[in-house]
Amino acid sequence: ALLDPMDIIISVKKPKSLSARNIIEGKISAMHEHQNNIMVYINIGQLILKSSITKSASKNLHINPGDRVWIIFKASSLEWH
Repeated sequence: ALLDPMDIIISVKKPKSLSARNIIEGKISAMHEHQNNIMVYINIGQLILKSSITKSASKNLHINPGDRVWIIFKASSLEWH
């Protein structure tokens, strides 16, 4: 399955009371500018997922490599090929 980085939401606190059921804890392994956004690489064990967020979101979340975060996505965001 494929998951677009634009479909992954990042939270610095464990989310509660969401309709999305795919909430996974991870650790930021790297961040870099990509076009007009920030690409965030999140290690969730044996996988690294990418999330694309705005520069403003990055500043508001105060996230850095090494930080613990939770990623959220809806199952309908998965693309099966």
